[in-house]
Amino acid sequence: DVIVDVGGCKDTVYFAVTVNSLPTVVITGNTTICNGQTTTLTASGGTSYLWSNSSTNDSIVVSPTSTTTYNVTVTDANSCSNTSSQVVTVNALPIVAISGASSVCNGQSTILTASGGNTYVWSNTQTTPSINVSPTLNPTNYQVVATGSNGCKDSTQHVVNVIPKPVAAISGNSSVCYGNVLPLTASGGTSYLWNTGDTIANINVAPTDTITYTVIVSANGCSDTTNTTVNVIPLPTINAYSDTTIILGQSAVISASSATPFT
Repeated sequence: DVIVDVGGCKDTVYFAVTVNSLPTVVITGNTTICNGQTTTLTASGGTSYLWSNSSTNDSIVVSPTSTTTYNVTVTDANSCSNTSSQVVTVNALPIVAISGASSVCNGQSTILTASGGNTYVWSNTQTTPSINVSPTLNPTNYQVVATGSNGCKDSTQHVVNVIPKPVAAISGNSSVCYGNVLPLTASGGTSYLWNTGDTIANINVAPTDTITYTVIVSANGCSDTTNTTVNVIPLPTINAYSDTTIILGQSAVISASSATPFT
């Protein structure tokens, strides 16, 4: 109220003052994200908005790399303003790694093991930390998606190269006469190991009975095995017959017989 005094005469006038309440600011949106993700924050409660990132929209899309506080000032139709804030928490991604062989011989297998997460999903749909793989394509790429304890996910991959196996072969006769030497030659690789202990491609053998020779052929860290059986042919038994006593100047007939033809 106001009291007016004029020459000792007073009068009073009354007027009302309306006090407008401040706008009630509400911020909605996902306030916990994984590093690298985005979230939309939406403010309400007024007719105009001013965010701490200078945006004047009611909604903003943010991609913080660390936990960040966002402020918004909201003004209503009465030109009254109020400010509120929202913390967006950023969770770290799991650090995913795959251990295991980077190359394997064709036809063989290897074990790949993922680490850094709580759960895993491999590109071959397996969900165990370790998987046993037998790739045939060169190269073969294996990918795993790991989920951490905070629900955040990350992925990595591991390339396995497939090395062709050598094709082992042995050349040489499959039979030999008793007492004779037989050459055998291995091929298909760069190093050799025979069951005779020899470590060269060409060996000479003199078996006394039928026997199997085996060789391991290796190349580029991969190996193949083959064998050959050598039959030993016994020598023929020869019987010779003749007179045991002759007179000087006379002749004698000698006869020979064998189970096999003479050559």
